[in-house]
Amino acid sequence: MDTYPPYQDPYRKEGRNRFGLALTSFILGIISFFTSFISFAIIGEFGQEDSGFWNILLALSAFVAIVLLILVLTFSLISIRTTHGRAFAITGLVLGSIQILFVLLLIFVVN
Repeated sequence: MDTYPPYQDPYRKEGRNRFGLALTSFILGIISFFTSFISFAIIGEFGQEDSGFWNILLALSAFVAIVLLILVLTFSLISIRTTHGRAFAITGLVLGSIQILFVLLLIFVVN
């Protein structure tokens, strides 16, 4: 009968829990996906009109989509190494990648 607790390596670092970053990347990925989709729909619906309002709205939604894309990719790549929330991080990364395609498609459609 061994009454001693198991040996723990004192130099082993405990992994950080990055579930919050993974969940944040997932939520921001959903928001950025819909933001870029809405800006793409605005171009499809009102692209032929010379309205300054729609151009400002398009520029604002594209700017928000790009900022959210940068945050999603950063948070996903930081938190993908952990076991907790790995699925959220991967999903956020996939949504961010799809959003890159939307933004590139927007750039080609506008020009």
